[in-house]
Amino acid sequence: MSRVFSCITVRRERKGDIPLLLTRFLQRFAQESGKNPLTFAPEAMERLVEYHWPGNIREMENLVKYLLTVTRGDTIRLVPAGHRFRRRNISELSSL
Repeated sequence: MSRVFSCITVRRERKGDIPLLLTRFLQRFAQESGKNPLTFAPEAMERLVEYHWPGNIREMENLVKYLLTVTRGDTIRLVPAGHRFRRRNISELSSL
């Protein structure tokens, strides 16, 4: 019997995947809900890439669903610099 070992890196160690995943989730959930697809403003994407993401991929999916629901307009933006993105103040991400 042989064994196969796999090394899976955590999401925060693969920051290059984050924009792809966020964009894909946004497209998929918009299509599923019949809404127009949104885009991330560059500063919003930058902040999301830098976020620690302590949860699993489900945390990212839930955030995208939330943003799709609360964002007015067609671009997800961030409030002015100085605010920190945290789970308890996720509402910082919104359309301005």
